[in-house]
Amino acid sequence: MRSPPTGAARGASGQSDAPARVDIFDPSISREWQRLLDRLDDWLSPLEPWLLSAVPRVPPPPPPSPDGKRDKAGGGSKAQPPAGPPKHKVALLLDPSLDSLPWESLPHLAANCACVSRAPSLQALAACHSPAPTASSGPPSTPPTASSPGQLPPFDLGRVTAIVDPRYECSTPQQARGQYMAQLIPALSSPELLAVAPPAAYWLGPGGGGFQGSPGRAPSPDTYAALLSNPASSCLLFLGVGRFAAHVPPDVLAAADLSACDCALIFDRCNTDGAYWAQLYRDNRKSAAARRLESPARVARLLLARGVRTVVCCAAAAPPAAVVRLLTLVLGGVCGGRSVGEAAYGALTGAEMEAFELEHLKANLQVRGLLCGGRCGVGVEVKAQGERVG
Repeated sequence: MRSPPTGAARGASGQSDAPARVDIFDPSISREWQRLLDRLDDWLSPLEPWLLSAVPRVPPPPPPSPDGKRDKAGGGSKAQPPAGPPKHKVALLLDPSLDSLPWESLPHLAANCACVSRAPSLQALAACHSPAPTASSGPPSTPPTASSPGQLPPFDLGRVTAIVDPRYECSTPQQARGQYMAQLIPALSSPELLAVAPPAAYWLGPGGGGFQGSPGRAPSPDTYAALLSNPASSCLLFLGVGRFAAHVPPDVLAAADLSACDCALIFDRCNTDGAYWAQLYRDNRKSAAARRLESPARVARLLLARGVRTVVCCAAAAPPAAVVRLLTLVLGGVCGGRSVGEAAYGALTGAEMEAFELEHLKANLQVRGLLCGGRCGVGVEVKAQGERVG
């Protein structure tokens, strides 16, 4: 169950084919992260038989056939790699005292799971699977069971309420100078994002229902309450610096009816020098209890309690370019036919994040609640799959 070597170790051993990068952070940060993962691995070693029983190892795919499959058009022979056995979809029911551990970084889960989600309780997970109540429909005649999970509701990427850099802190070239920086508001209309997620072009446009920051203005709680009350929205997207709940107060979230919101994509904690000092200034005027309410786990549980089925959130502060890259990978995966959980976990376990030297970024996304599917645009459905509770 040992963790793989860090990116610096891979580069030194010559096993990485990625282009050379310029590391600017102290290497001790990644070494300390690896030390924490080793401690977690040692702590879990007595439970390894239970883990292997709950989440068995997925056998490797069979080797390709030597003669391959015959090409119908040209009559030639073309070897097709056989599809391997499907990987597990795991929902972790975690005690609050264990919720802060980086479970997504466990090598066994990364090697054998297509997606990993978290849930505060079995009741909360069942509530995410329950169909939305309607005035004309009664209780379902055949409720879903563990052996035959019900069809999970899709969300529509054409109906997204996007909140991007609401205080306008990282959206100009002057604010986003330096390595690993990115302008947040322009990022939502960048060619890289639109190439994989075309619906993003309409989120901040006329009639899109989104909100973007403007210089010298800070949105009021009433502004956020109005954005959250949009009954036509199927997804809430946040991209900004600092903590999400430091912008949208927890009392506003607690008063919002989010039963129509199937998915919340919270890409917060973009870290810049200016945003750090601004956040520190605001934190000094809050009690410790108020700051704890703004943690990712507390906010995710609050969103699930208010009706959101799936919450994707950042676990720690990260450079803006890394957060924008994770956003692009998740939206591209959903538009490509994957579920939210598969797209988020694939972004963490794939090779795309090797461009960033900080190893903890490979565990910086957490999926909570339902591993729901998505529908991109009009009439393009992405079907969801069931879950395995471990």
